[in-house]
Amino acid sequence: MQAIENIDANDLAVPLLSAGLHMEMQIEALKKEGCEKVYTEKVSGFEKRDELEKALDDLRSGDTLVVWALDRLGRSLLDVIGNIKIIYDKDANLYAIVQKIDRGTTTGKCWFRYFRCLRKWKLI
Repeated sequence: MQAIENIDANDLAVPLLSAGLHMEMQIEALKKEGCEKVYTEKVSGFEKRDELEKALDDLRSGDTLVVWALDRLGRSLLDVIGNIKIIYDKDANLYAIVQKIDRGTTTGKCWFRYFRCLRKWKLI
């Protein structure tokens, strides 16, 4: 697994607009992290998240999905955990810029295990 310093062309990014944040700022942060393929969408409410689904479908083993923040992965905690499970099942990495959670690190692996436990215990 790779740490954020080793991000390469296989990295995918999904900046999704949230209140108070500008899309351009998020895209710039993703580019600074070395992301070459960026998926963007502006959706409201519970609209279908086509670009997020496309990004998750495009993930391959060893890829890193870089997101602005973990909440960009879903509309609810259950959605976020479900999408983290998809990433985990594909043996891909996840890096959240705001929370600095990187599955390629020991701390990131711990977070993934924590999320899986919450889901398994049906606490979310």
